[in-house]
Amino acid sequence: AYQSMLAATRREQHARVAHALAALRPAEVERQPELVARHLTEAQDWSSAFKRWRSATELALGRSASQEAVANAKETLEAARHLGEETAVEVITAKILVGRSYDSVGRLPDCIAILEEVWNTSRSVGNAELAADAANYFADTSMMAGDQHRKSIEFCLQALKDLSEQDERRRCGLMSQLARAYMFTGQFEESGHFSSKAMELAAKLGDHKAQFSVMMSRFGAPFVARTKDEIRHWRENLEAMHRVAENLGNIDQGRDRTLSLFVGAEMADRQLMDHSLELLTEISEKDNHLQLYWVQIHARAMVAILNGDFEQAEQYANEAVKIGRQTHGEHVEGVYGVQMFTIRREQSRLQEVAPVIKRLMSDSPEDTTWKPGFG
Repeated sequence: AYQSMLAATRREQHARVAHALAALRPAEVERQPELVARHLTEAQDWSSAFKRWRSATELALGRSASQEAVANAKETLEAARHLGEETAVEVITAKILVGRSYDSVGRLPDCIAILEEVWNTSRSVGNAELAADAANYFADTSMMAGDQHRKSIEFCLQALKDLSEQDERRRCGLMSQLARAYMFTGQFEESGHFSSKAMELAAKLGDHKAQFSVMMSRFGAPFVARTKDEIRHWRENLEAMHRVAENLGNIDQGRDRTLSLFVGAEMADRQLMDHSLELLTEISEKDNHLQLYWVQIHARAMVAILNGDFEQAEQYANEAVKIGRQTHGEHVEGVYGVQMFTIRREQSRLQEVAPVIKRLMSDSPEDTTWKPGFG
């Protein structure tokens, strides 16, 4: 009977169902906006459908339902495109959601590409708020991808310049991203400047995400860039970062445990390293987050190397590089190369990889990563 209805009748029926659900089950619809969003889409009530799909995407991101977030974000974009051109606020907003959902599921290159597009579009139409949001999320994903740090700095600095001084929450997020990006590019003085400003404003606003970003940047700093207090009280600072991360979603908690794992390795605390790996594994498998799964498999390769189980380490490294090509792109070959270099060196089989590494050293003499292995 449904298939035999006229298109206009179908739209009318879907509109009635959407209205009835919103009226009779408001609490359920609030928790699951997609219940009415689908009917609103079929009714071609694009404005209402956009709002409901947008809410559904935000809720999915909030509970780290990554695949659901991707599907909902694409529906949001589809509805938005019926409301205006590619420069419309709704379309730009929807594309940011698509980018965030790609980040959530671990598709980092796809996320970076769409957020850069959104950044350029937002600036072309003079929307400072959406440009700031694009810059913030771009920098966050670039940090996880280990790429585009200088572009992140460029975007965030410009967004700060364009934003109103009264928009403290966005400014706080941008400054926290700058603190982290400057740290990764070795500009420690600039990082420290934005760290202090971001932490002060984050404390005022109760912005846990910004606090967490700054705390991560400090642990990501090389020893030469850390203060004596940071070195002396690293364990207390790590616990403080854990407490802040508990206020955030599973993805950021996974990032927290990732950093904790490598701090454990850096500080020769095997118990901390093993415990962090257990927690990271739980999060990455529960949410099916490919990027976090890539990290934990690489971490298992590292642990196997420490244990002297080089055959197992090689299996993990090979599995990780396959995942990493999906989540990060070709530049994950560097991480894989470091691990295989270490494995072959410990197996006294360095001659198998030495020619490749020596070529890398010749092509990029400024990169000193490989030189200790040939000492």
